[in-house]
Amino acid sequence: MSIEKSVRNQAFALERRVAAGVFRKERAKTMREQAEQQRTDEFIRDYPDLDIAALPPVPRLIPGEVRPKPPRGHILARSFGRLSIMPISRVFETVDEKVQRLAVEEEARLKRRQEADEFIDDLYYKVDPKDDIV
Repeated sequence: MSIEKSVRNQAFALERRVAAGVFRKERAKTMREQAEQQRTDEFIRDYPDLDIAALPPVPRLIPGEVRPKPPRGHILARSFGRLSIMPISRVFETVDEKVQRLAVEEEARLKRRQEADEFIDDLYYKVDPKDDIV
C-alpha cells in the first residue's frame, strides 16, 4: 500500500510541475504579446498619420548578430547588409524632402572641403621660400 501511495504522490507532483511549467510559458507568452501591443499602441499614438503597414518589415537576424533596441522614433532597418537604426522620418520622407536633405548634406560637405583647402593654402603660402634651409 505504501508503494502505491508513494507512486501516486510522485505522479501528482509530476503533474503539478508540468502544469506549472505550461502555465509559466503561457503567462510569459501573454506578457510578451501585451508588451508588443503596448509598443504598437504607443507608436500609433506618437505617429497617428503614418500607415503602419507601410513600415519596412523587421529585418531577419544573421546568425551571431545581436538585434539592438532602437530608441523612440526610430526603427531597425537593414542598410547595405548591416543592421542600422533609422529615424522614422527618414523612412517616410518624400522625394522632395530627400533631395533637400541631400542638398544640405552636400553643401555642408563642400563647405568643410573648402575650409580644409583654405587652411592648407594658408599653411602653404605662409612659408617664405627664403626661410627654407638647403
